[in-house]
Amino acid sequence: MNVILRMSFRTTIILVILLLPSVNSLNAQDLKSELSEVYNMNPELYNGRVFSGVYRGNVDGTQFFVSERFFIGDLLLRNQLFKAQQLNYDVYGQKVLLSFKDDINATKIIELPLANVNYFYLGTKYFEVLPWQNEGYRIFQVIENKDYKILIHYTRSLNGGTGSENNRSKFSNLKKRTWLYKEDNYFVIKNNKALIKLYPLDSQSDLKRWLKSSGMKIQKADDAGLQTIVDYLSTL
Repeated sequence: MNVILRMSFRTTIILVILLLPSVNSLNAQDLKSELSEVYNMNPELYNGRVFSGVYRGNVDGTQFFVSERFFIGDLLLRNQLFKAQQLNYDVYGQKVLLSFKDDINATKIIELPLANVNYFYLGTKYFEVLPWQNEGYRIFQVIENKDYKILIHYTRSLNGGTGSENNRSKFSNLKKRTWLYKEDNYFVIKNNKALIKLYPLDSQSDLKRWLKSSGMKIQKADDAGLQTIVDYLSTL
């Protein structure tokens, strides 16, 4: 009996030793590939915390850029392009959200790590995630041409209320702060006057005249208006 036990133990040790090289060769990339093949899901894309931060009940307004409805848009994640994804922007929480169906066809929503996101689209609106002044990362809508970028950072606040039906909390309207990226620097532009001051004196009069004749006000312009402004700036 002791002989049989010793032989069985020795056989087990030999099998473990034989298997060790194949176990060691199964690196993280191989595991990702196997997961992708088994679940038909890309682990580079479907990588983030489960989102559970939706405010409902006695809260008016929305925490999102527009609403809870997800947009179809392209996403560049760690320099890898994923086309036609279901995306949303939680402005209150400053999160980029991805919705998808898992391997059992259930809808999941995850928060994409901001450090991994290069850019994304919500419909036709283009956003970039940028490292920002030692504060981590910020999400910006970007309107640009080859020379300049206008960057808009949006926020929402959750105002007052006790949560009761007669005293409901409410999300604010979108608040925005705007910068002009010019000559490798970011300049806050609150109004036309601040924009004009960024240019040499010999260009200021032309810019002031153009803004007045076109009726453009940078703090109120829509996306098309901001594109017109940034295109004009390239002519100065």
